[in-house]
Amino acid sequence: MIETRTNQVHAVASSDGTGPYVEGSGGGDRRSVLTPLLLIVSLLLVAGFLFLLNNRTVNIFDEGILLTGTMRTMAGNVLHRDFYYNYGPGQLYLLAGLFKIFGPSVLVERLSECLLAAFLVLSVYWLTRRYCSRAVSVGAACVCVLWVIGQMMYQSLMNPLCTFAVWASWLMLPVDNASRQRRNSLVAGLSAAMMFLFRYDMGAGLVAANIASALLMFSMRERSLRRGLSGLHKNVLWSYVVGFAIPVVPAALAYLSVAPLHDLLYDVVIYNAKYYRFGRGLPLPKLVFGEAFENIVVYVLPVLIALGLWMAIDYSLRRRKETNASVVRLPEWVNLLIAASITAAFLYVKGIVRLSAGQMYGSTMPCILVAAILFQHRAELNIWLRGVFAAAVVLFIATAVSATDVRLVNGRHLRPLVVNWLVSPNRQPPWPPYRSLCQSGTPITRGMCFLLDPDRMKTVEYVDAHTTPADTLYVGLSHHDRIYMNDNLTYFAAQRIPATRWTQFDPFLENRADIQREMISDLEHNRPPYVVLDSEFENAGEPNGSSISTGVHLLDNYIAAHYSAVERFGEMTILKRDS
Repeated sequence: MIETRTNQVHAVASSDGTGPYVEGSGGGDRRSVLTPLLLIVSLLLVAGFLFLLNNRTVNIFDEGILLTGTMRTMAGNVLHRDFYYNYGPGQLYLLAGLFKIFGPSVLVERLSECLLAAFLVLSVYWLTRRYCSRAVSVGAACVCVLWVIGQMMYQSLMNPLCTFAVWASWLMLPVDNASRQRRNSLVAGLSAAMMFLFRYDMGAGLVAANIASALLMFSMRERSLRRGLSGLHKNVLWSYVVGFAIPVVPAALAYLSVAPLHDLLYDVVIYNAKYYRFGRGLPLPKLVFGEAFENIVVYVLPVLIALGLWMAIDYSLRRRKETNASVVRLPEWVNLLIAASITAAFLYVKGIVRLSAGQMYGSTMPCILVAAILFQHRAELNIWLRGVFAAAVVLFIATAVSATDVRLVNGRHLRPLVVNWLVSPNRQPPWPPYRSLCQSGTPITRGMCFLLDPDRMKTVEYVDAHTTPADTLYVGLSHHDRIYMNDNLTYFAAQRIPATRWTQFDPFLENRADIQREMISDLEHNRPPYVVLDSEFENAGEPNGSSISTGVHLLDNYIAAHYSAVERFGEMTILKRDS
């Protein structure tokens, strides 16, 4: 590999002999003027493309958790203190701010998600373009688009987290200028902090990955672990800590001023440590074709991570043998390979309990960088490892295509996509006689007709007609002794605040006696005039604790004693409180 650097352009001969590509940028006045405009246009084009391929069906659990949590936040509720929530406040307050400006609706949430996803796609392209040919960079961006489409409906506002992860990894790369190194570390710490405020677990994983990768890169650069630790401490660590503390410390102080620490610890640490693995854990996915084929990516990611680390470390050791200098300056692509591989590895560990493509989404995005750099420099691998890499890349792309196909196509027919609604709304669901639901004016249909099943929409209309916005509501299960998932969306669709803290149902939480007693206390205090019981999950479950009954029926007995059925729409039963 031959490298030459000028003040403005870093040209690198590609390892496969296809010719030079540009790493970095020079650019005169014309380019500096056009770049922001080109970025904005590209962002809008990618976001528009993603929005057109949005599924109009609203996810009642994952998406419902976000939307109802945002509604509660706007009403003055504090997460953890007033409602169970095992993520960070970032996504709630971001979406609450948008709802304050544009009004609460699924349309606003989906548009914001598409814009953030587009920024992730452009980030992947820009970073790979610094170290890879244009063709490889475009390919990486296309794979990123496929995964974004494939997981969009189930990964509410996950895309900004992945953006923080890839940028923080790049910002941790060693540079010769100590002042610039400290500035980069400060911004990397800030990125990790923002990720932490969105998802505590992923933010903590990113911090660990950034420090571990910086230590390895500095040790390789300085030829020893001791000198690497010294360089890390002097040029990276304190700047990184300050960057992390800038948003996290004020947020923590603001929370502790109004809420006890125990509520946060219970939602995020205690419950997960005691019950999450047993209640939500999944076995290794089967090696089969079909709708579950996308889950094969859980086997592909470790291979890409291992190959990335192998190539980077092997290249570094060979470079150390070739030079007697006290400092070994490695190419940036080698350091990025280390940083992205370690980030992907730590985020992979985060999702290891539920081994599926969705849970590995955070690891998948940095692995796109790893795969692109490996492909660009595949000549650095021996013939056997090159064969392993080729197989891994084929599977990586195939699983991305499978994920996209499953989200876009139902059998041989396209799912209800936004583009279809815009082109021919009369030929899209909801079908008559339910077409009037699109004019209902609920947050689900405001601005664009997103879909709930007709029975749930009838339930929302009934609740709206028989209660006031000041009334609370409880939406539960027909039986609360076994929990797989639940309807979190009806609260938001009806714009009614939940009557209890416990609205996101998890196994061995709301089907425990102590939690059900708390729920009964909440129902006695708030006295919702109506409750809605959803029976659609009676026969649903996974091969884990979600299929186990605890035998606890305290809440069922309380509802039966204090409420009577007044209406039924399919699987949705509406009960009114007895006077």
